[in-house]
Amino acid sequence: MTVRSTLVSRVEGIIDRTDLTSRIQIAFNTVMNRIARRYDFRILMDEDTSVTTVVSTFTYTLPTNTHRIYKIIYEDGSNSVDLNELSTTEFDRRYPYPSSLGDSEPRHYCRRNETTIDMSPPPNDTNTLRIFRSKWPTEFTTDTSEPEYIRMDDVLVAGVVAEIYKQLDLTDDYKTWTAEFMMLLKDAYDRDKESPNLIQQLRGWGGASEILGDYWSNPFYKG
Repeated sequence: MTVRSTLVSRVEGIIDRTDLTSRIQIAFNTVMNRIARRYDFRILMDEDTSVTTVVSTFTYTLPTNTHRIYKIIYEDGSNSVDLNELSTTEFDRRYPYPSSLGDSEPRHYCRRNETTIDMSPPPNDTNTLRIFRSKWPTEFTTDTSEPEYIRMDDVLVAGVVAEIYKQLDLTDDYKTWTAEFMMLLKDAYDRDKESPNLIQQLRGWGGASEILGDYWSNPFYKG
C-alpha cells in the first residue's frame, strides 16, 4: 500500500514545488471526499453493520462515518423485514408523533441528518437493525496513513494536482488535470462495478405490496 508521504512526493514532483506540502496533504482529504460524493466504490461499502433497538425508542444513532444507506433490515428472532425509507416530509406527515402509535414491528424510517434516523412504529422488543451502507473515506492524518481507495494512486494524485493548480489559479493546468482526473476516476469506477459472474434476472413491471397481516389472502401481493 502507498502511504501519504509517497503520494505527496509524487504530486510535488509533478507540480515541481516542494513548498506546498501542507496544502497537498489537505488536498488529498478533499479529493477523497470528492470521490465519495460522486461514487460509492466497493471498498467503502460496509455490509451488515448492526444497531440494537430499544423498546419504545424510535430515534437511533447511525454507525460512525455513515455516508449513504442502501438497506436497513429489522430482525425479529428468526424473521426479518426490510424497512422502507421515507423522506422526512412524508415521514412527518404520516407519523407526526411516532410514539403515539404504540410499539410494534418497525416498517418505515427516515434519515434526519448525517447521524440519526427515525423509525415508525417504535420497536416492541430488543432486536437488531442490520444497516447496509457506504462509508466516508478515512482521512489522512499522518505520513504513514494509507488510502482506502486501493490501487487508485493515479486517480488520487491526478485529483490533488488539479486541486493544487486550481488553488494557484493556474487555469490551463487545472483544466488539463481535471480532465485527466475525471477520466481516470470514471474508468476506475467502471472497473469497480464489473462482476463477470453476475447473473442478470429480468423482473416484471409493478411493485410488491407491503406485507401486512394475512398477506396470503391479498390478491395484489406479489411474492
